[in-house]
Amino acid sequence: MKYLGLVLDGRFEEHFKRLAPKLLAAAGALGRILPNLDGPGGACRRLYMSVQGGKRTGLPLKKSKSGEKKHEKCSSSVWRSRELAGNQKEAAAVRPVLKEWVERKYGAPSFHLTQLLTGHGCFGWYLCERVGREPTTACHHCDRRAVDTAQHTREECPAWDEPRAALFTVIGGDLSLPALICHTLSSEEEWEAVTTFSVVVMMQKEAAEKVRELSAAEGQAGGEESSQRD
Repeated sequence: MKYLGLVLDGRFEEHFKRLAPKLLAAAGALGRILPNLDGPGGACRRLYMSVQGGKRTGLPLKKSKSGEKKHEKCSSSVWRSRELAGNQKEAAAVRPVLKEWVERKYGAPSFHLTQLLTGHGCFGWYLCERVGREPTTACHHCDRRAVDTAQHTREECPAWDEPRAALFTVIGGDLSLPALICHTLSSEEEWEAVTTFSVVVMMQKEAAEKVRELSAAEGQAGGEESSQRD
């Protein structure tokens, strides 16, 4: 028996059997329209939650300005909180303030901010050890040849002294992960300062990575041409 979009069989087993393929198909279709970089924006999150919510309940979500804004912020917080919780170190830093993080009244974690907090992004350690796209974990932006991690980028690398100094003027000198997360929750001004720092630094690191990839591709193509001539 089907009533208001629900297949009633006493335990909803048949309902979920029919529902699961629809949800997977919708998620796959939405995933194919996402860009490879920058992650899903607010509009995409609204579309995802609306489509999936409609399929789960059989009813469209209510539309209202206030509800839409709240829905976007909530889904954004949960989305990024799940990413933060993927690493033990990041999870330990977020756990004491998780409630405040999810319930804050401002700011949506951006793609670049999430990279800076999680270490999943254009960092030598991640690109080499996790995804195999770099031959070394060393930092390409300083002479120290230190392992390029999110912590090195936030706290140590001299290449980012200028944006780091601008951040210091707003939040002070502690850029450890727990302190940085607490600062983002202290005020909207500090949230914006940390976000700006992440955008400035990570965009430059992304641009440098693309240059390295292009150089490597050109070198590989030149080697193949030379081999063919020989």
